[in-house]
Amino acid sequence: MEERTQIEKLDRRSGLNGIRLHDARHTHASLMLKQGIHPKIVQERLGHSSIQITPDTYSYVAPGIQQAAANRFDEILSISKTDGKLHYDRQYDTKVKV
Repeated sequence: MEERTQIEKLDRRSGLNGIRLHDARHTHASLMLKQGIHPKIVQERLGHSSIQITPDTYSYVAPGIQQAAANRFDEILSISKTDGKLHYDRQYDTKVKV
């Protein structure tokens, strides 16, 4: 219970009364996922026992992630407005870094 008291003191001193540590943790995970951080990294930072827990818990972030993925794919493959042909942007010819 000593730890909780310390957290409550920090909460009062910060002026963020009413924001629980759990809320900050949840916000942290949501922001990382929205920034495109791989779910495995988020899972490890949060200490989830399984990778599946992370997307199950934060699935509400997925629509934005899905749209971002679609936008990135559009950047890679695009139909030229001038010649109507499909073009592949070779700058994306790199190995995926994890």
